[in-house]
Amino acid sequence: MKIYNKTLRKGYKLLRTGKHGKVISLLEPKVPLFLENYNFYYFLGAACYHTGDMGGAETYLKRAIQVNRKSEDPRLFLAGVYLKKKDTTEAVRIWLGLLDLNPGNKKAKKGLNKIRRISDQEILNTFLDSGNFAPFLPRTRKLIPGEILITFAAALILIALYATMSYWLPLLPKSQKDSRENLSLLYKEIENNQFLNEEKSQDTVYILSEKEVRESLKKAQELFDQYRDNEARVEINRLKYSNASEEIKQKAQMLEGYLHDPDITSLTGNFSYRDVANNPELYENCLVLWKGKISNLSYNEEGMIFDFLVGYEKSQILEGIVGVLITFPVQLDSAYPLEMLAKVKLTNQGTIRLQAIAVHNIIEQ
Repeated sequence: MKIYNKTLRKGYKLLRTGKHGKVISLLEPKVPLFLENYNFYYFLGAACYHTGDMGGAETYLKRAIQVNRKSEDPRLFLAGVYLKKKDTTEAVRIWLGLLDLNPGNKKAKKGLNKIRRISDQEILNTFLDSGNFAPFLPRTRKLIPGEILITFAAALILIALYATMSYWLPLLPKSQKDSRENLSLLYKEIENNQFLNEEKSQDTVYILSEKEVRESLKKAQELFDQYRDNEARVEINRLKYSNASEEIKQKAQMLEGYLHDPDITSLTGNFSYRDVANNPELYENCLVLWKGKISNLSYNEEGMIFDFLVGYEKSQILEGIVGVLITFPVQLDSAYPLEMLAKVKLTNQGTIRLQAIAVHNIIEQ
């Protein structure tokens, strides 16, 4: 790996020698200098992972993937982050996405095979509690002679396992992605008189017919089956703020409990500012990826707050202004435009506010 920047070259050497704390001390204060540098975010993310800072690791690794969409190593570390969080569904999703990029990635295959072999929840918990995920991660440290021999022996074992894979692979359970929860009963076996609430409640925003309630609940399930959770949440909100019966709303709430928030690499159904502003209830807790500029930046006990000028990244068209809260440490420069992945929140006044998930300045090269 050729690294021409002196600081990044030093950070890489520290990473290779296992001095992860020094990597973080060296690089983290220099975020504004490397806003679009893949190596910078990858080195920081890997170092944070090894020091146990899963929040920092997740933030930096996602940014590395965003800078370099075809990168593989940050995805492997990000899968490790989710294993640390005991979220095997997200880890599997990342491995599957990585194999779409590179079907020959051995680390991703190894991770998937490991999860496939575990059918008992207690065994799975023991595996996750062990924290031994090194076989599924990129190697960042230099090999010493003893490790070379161990690696060689492990490679021979893996070759033997691969040679006999056709015998034992069919015996393994299907991946978690193939067996996502079947919640089709949510919209079946409901009596006709249980679809609508005759009395309009205080929260009712959308008046739906029985047919529309059925279709919305079924659509939410179909989107869930397609891993389009961000869009499924819209249908759940439609039912939540409608004249649907309490039984229907409870079923929608049950489905909501199975949803996962997408990250910047897996977001589907990105909604426009106009859509969200016109129907704030419909997009509550949905994620949006918007560009714009910062205004009125300040800090309070919650974190960093500012007004986000949506669509104004080129200082031409202002779509709207929305308040933003950032609760994690990040260095931003208000002189540059911003791209932000954020969750839509409703205020007591019925307006929207954004809670940032990932942010970065856009610096034109």
